[in-house]
Amino acid sequence: MGPVSQFVKDVSPKQPRHWPKDIHTRFVEFLEADQSTLLELVEKLVFEIPRSSHFIHIVASQLDERQLSDLVKKIFNTPGFDWHCESASEFVRSIARQFPNLLKPYLHHVFSIDREYHFFHLQMAWKQAVDKETARLLELLKSSQYEERRRAILCLVWAGNTHLESPVLRDVRNGSDAEFLDHCYRVAGKKVVGDSVVSLASDTGFHLQFPRNKCANESTTDPFHLTWRIDLQPLTTAVVGGDAEANCSLCGRTLCSLIRFYSSDIAKGEKLPSQFVACLTCLGWDVPAPFFYEHLQDGKIRCLQGGNGSLVPAFEPTANLVELHCDLCPTPNRWRYQSWSGNDGNLNRVLGPASWVQDPDYPNCNCCGETMHFAAQLDSCFLTRDGVEFLWGSGGMGYFFFCSNCSVSAALWQCT
Repeated sequence: MGPVSQFVKDVSPKQPRHWPKDIHTRFVEFLEADQSTLLELVEKLVFEIPRSSHFIHIVASQLDERQLSDLVKKIFNTPGFDWHCESASEFVRSIARQFPNLLKPYLHHVFSIDREYHFFHLQMAWKQAVDKETARLLELLKSSQYEERRRAILCLVWAGNTHLESPVLRDVRNGSDAEFLDHCYRVAGKKVVGDSVVSLASDTGFHLQFPRNKCANESTTDPFHLTWRIDLQPLTTAVVGGDAEANCSLCGRTLCSLIRFYSSDIAKGEKLPSQFVACLTCLGWDVPAPFFYEHLQDGKIRCLQGGNGSLVPAFEPTANLVELHCDLCPTPNRWRYQSWSGNDGNLNRVLGPASWVQDPDYPNCNCCGETMHFAAQLDSCFLTRDGVEFLWGSGGMGYFFFCSNCSVSAALWQCT
C-alpha cells in the first residue's frame, strides 16, 4: 500500500481525535512532494474521505488551474457522486471562489446541488454565466417554490448587473423577497441604490505578507497555503500593532495601531487613512461595535465614541499588539475571495472583498449616514505585548471600514 492510500486508510472514516498522532507530519510531507502525489491525494480526499475538508483547502491551493480543471471534469462526470459529503462540497466551493470559469459548463448541475441555497460561495460560479443561464434564473424567479426562487436570486446577484432592469427582478425588489435580495447584494459586497448597483468593496486587494513563523497561529500546514507566500513585488510596507497617538474616549487606554501604512497611495481611486486603530479592551465588549474614529488633517485621531475615559472595563484590559512589519503584495485574482471557515490561508488583507464570519455587516458612517466601504481585515493570529495570542471574540476576524467623505474609519469584529 502506497503512502497516499495508507494516509486515506488512517483518516477515514475516523473522527480527527482518533487519527494517528503523526498524521499532520505525514500531511506536510505530501505538501512537499511532487505534483502527481498531490493530485492523487486530492482525488482520494474528494472521492474516498467524506470528512476531509480539513485538508482540502491547503492541498487544492497547491494545484494549478489545469490540474483542478481535470479533477472538476472527473467529479461532474462521475455517476452517483455524493455532492453532500463534506469534502466534495468544500472542494467545489473552493473552485467557485478560485476558478469560477471551471464550473461554467456545469452551472445547471451546480444549481441542483445547492438545494438549501446556502452552500456559501458556490453561487460565485455564476460570475461566468452566459445569457442562457441568466435567462433561466430570471424565469425561476416566478417559481412558487420558496427555496428555488431564493437560490435563483442569490445566483443572479453574482451573474452581474445587466439584468437589474428585468421586469421580473423589479417585481422581486418590490415584493416579499426584497430584504433577501438586499442581503444577497451585501454578501457580494454591493448594494442597490435606485437603478444602480454600488460596490462596497474594491476589485483590487492586497495581502499582508509576514516573516515566516511570526504569526501566532501558523500551524505546521497553514504556511503551505500560497497566500502566505505570494510571489509578487510588494507595493509598499506596513506595520501591524503598536500604539496609536490617541486614547480611547471610553476607558482612557492607548488605542492600538492595528495597521499603519508607510504610503497612503495603496490603490488608484481608493482613499485610506494612514492607519486603522481600535481599543482592544472596549471594542464590542463594554460598548457594542462598531467604533468610529475621525482622522484629522494633521494626522491626529479622535475617538467618536463619547465618554470621558473613566469607564472601568468588564474584563481584564487587553495589551496592544506587538509591532510586526509586513509587506503589502497585490492579491492574485485566484485569491480575491477567501472563506473564513476552514483552512483557506492568510486572511490578513487590505481592500478587496471581506471574508465574513457571520452575515455581512457594513456600518453606516456616524457623520454622514452613508454605508461605509470595506477597507481591511485582520485574523486572530497576532500576539499582544503580554505574549498572549489576541483573539477577536472567541477567535474570529476584525474588520475595518472607511468613509472618505468624512475621513472616518470604523472597526468591528465577528466570531462564531
